[in-house]
Order: sequence, then structure tokens, then C-alpha cells
Amino acid sequence: MKVQAIGWACLLGVGVVLTGCGNQESKTIEDSAVGRTAHRRVTPPAEDPLPELTPVPGIVARVGDREITEERFQREQAARMRQLEMRSGKRLKSNDQFNALLVKSLIDSEVLTILANEAGIEVSEAQVEARFEENKSRMASEEAFQAYLEREDLTKERLLELMRDSMAVEKFVDEATGAVEVTEEELAAKYEELKSTGRLERQQDTTDVSHILIKVAPGADEAAWEAAKQRAEEAHARVLAGEDFAEVAKEMSQDPVSAPRGGSYDEVPRGRMVPEFEEMMLKTQVGEVSELFKTDFGWHFLTVTGQHKAGTMTLDEVRDDLRKLLADAKKRELVAGLVAEAQKTVDIEVFYLKDVVMPFEAVPEQTMPAAPPAEPDTSTQPDVPAADQGAN
Repeated sequence: MKVQAIGWACLLGVGVVLTGCGNQESKTIEDSAVGRTAHRRVTPPAEDPLPELTPVPGIVARVGDREITEERFQREQAARMRQLEMRSGKRLKSNDQFNALLVKSLIDSEVLTILANEAGIEVSEAQVEARFEENKSRMASEEAFQAYLEREDLTKERLLELMRDSMAVEKFVDEATGAVEVTEEELAAKYEELKSTGRLERQQDTTDVSHILIKVAPGADEAAWEAAKQRAEEAHARVLAGEDFAEVAKEMSQDPVSAPRGGSYDEVPRGRMVPEFEEMMLKTQVGEVSELFKTDFGWHFLTVTGQHKAGTMTLDEVRDDLRKLLADAKKRELVAGLVAEAQKTVDIEVFYLKDVVMPFEAVPEQTMPAAPPAEPDTSTQPDVPAADQGAN
């Protein structure tokens, strides 16, 4: 019952709150730098070839005086496709329905930016730079960051501009939804709903664990490993000296999934993490901080924050997560209403898939555009550790 981390893709993503930017009802630890997942083979249908895509024009849409360009659309499409492929384990091909939903989300994002500007929301250069450095520090190297810019066809300056807009929207949404509350009655009702469908059944014993990772790039030399170890030792010493584990993890950990949430992975079953991680997790007592240990991803240390037996989760165990789940849903609904109201006065022109996109409506319930069809795949892919998604 957790919420995904926010990284580059979310900072540059569409419809920050309307789309949830990765909000899910369960934390996806397979997407981390220590989780394991199987890449499934996709068996394509023998008939019904995919329909031909409508060509994307140079200008996809115009919202007020803000243009959504083909380049931006393609960048967002690629980011969303990677997220969907990572979750499904399948290679996907876009289609017009998927692209139309993406256009709607991009327009939502622009409307929210206009609302943030009209509300006088300001984000300082220092705040943007701090968020930039925070995200960049979780990438394996400067080379990885430059590869990200090249892949996304961005310059650092353009990246900072996009981040500034996204942070302004984030601040606007926080202010607009600050009064949202969830009652005990709503929590109890949601708990009973999930319980009745079996979604609160813990199938095996699990562990709540937090870790700090200092990454080492594949094929790196001994000097790189030694430098990473020294940085891990620095973080380790700070925690042992009494600093809050979560705060040190947010500052220093390079696991792109867990770092923004203080290094935490909750409800981890056996067999989910790489062997070295699991071994250290299982031998560490609740409240203890482990010694440094090494995996193929780099140097880690961890702390165990809870252990759970198999069976039905209690309301107390999931209360905080349910509260966030319900509050986020209320916030999305509230913001969707603001966007829908603004669309009555903002001049919106759509030049791509207009007949599908219009009449325009906000899409508050979706975490991202629906998955497009699987791309034919004739290869057999082995089970491997999850790819490092440091730029997303």
C-alpha cells in the first residue's frame, strides 16, 4: 500500500497530480536497484496487425500561449512507455488511443502551469538547483546523466526550465489541496472493502527494511569501487552517530526508487531481493543498522524497521497507507475540478488526434495512459535483476 518514488520522469512528467505520477496501491520494489523481476516472453497474436499510427505534427496542441511540440510529446511518450514496459515486463507499441490520452495529460499539465502562474506561485533558482542536484546524485555517474540528456534530447538549461514549471505546479497543488482530510469512517470503509476482496492478505512473512546504496557502474574498476565504499562509509558513520536514517538516505542514497522515501521498502517477502541483500536483511534485528555489504549494484547498508507474520493485515498496520491513498484520490478529484473549470476560459487548440481528444476532459483517475498493445517479441529473455532506472 505504498507510493512510488518521484524522479526525473515525474519532475518532467505530465499532469503531476491528475496522473498521480506513478501513484499505485502497492510499492513496486522490482523497479529498484536491488529488486529482482522476471522479464516475460510476449507471445504476439497471429492476426489483427496493429493499425497504422496517425503522424505526429510539429505542434501537437496549444494551451493559451504555450505550445506542446512534437519533441515534447515524443519525449513524454517514450518516458511513459518505459514505465509501462517496466511494470508489465512486455515490449509495447504505441497506438492512437494511448497517444490521445497522453495529449490530454499534456494539456492538463499546461493548464495546471497556467493556474500556478496566475496564482503567483514562485520557485527560486536555489530550489530548482537543489532538486536538480538531488536527482542527479542518484545517477550512477556524470556519463549516465549526459546519456540521459542525449536520450531525452534535452540540454541542462531546458531540463531546469521544465523542472521549474513542474515544481511550481507541485507547489500550487499542495496549496490548493492542503485542507483535504480523510475521516476514520472513510478509512474503516476502505479497509473493509480491501479486506473483503482478499487484498490485505499477507501470503508469507515479510520485512520492512530501509537501505542506503552508493552505486557502482557495471564494469567499473577497483578505484570506482573504493570511492563508492568511502562514500558509503561516510553515510554509515553519520547514521551510527545518531543522524536520522531516512534523512541520510534522502541525501546520499543512489537507489532511485527508495531514496526519496528515506530508503524504505515495506512488506518485502523472501526471494524478492538479490541474495546478498536478503541475507543481510534476514540476519539484522529490528532497529539495528547493518554493516556495509556489496552487491553487483554497489555498496549498501540497511536497517530493519519491522517484521510481519503471514495473515490478514490489521487496520492499524495499513492505516497510514490507506489515509494517503484516500487523500491522494480526493486531491486528484479536486485538482481535476480546477482544471476542468479553467478549460472553460483557457484557449485550447488541438492539432493531433483532435477528434479523439476533443471534447476535452481532464482524466483524474488514471495513473498514466492505458497500456498500448504488446510489440511482437520472438526472443527469449532470461530472469535478470531489474534494470537500474536511475534517470527515471
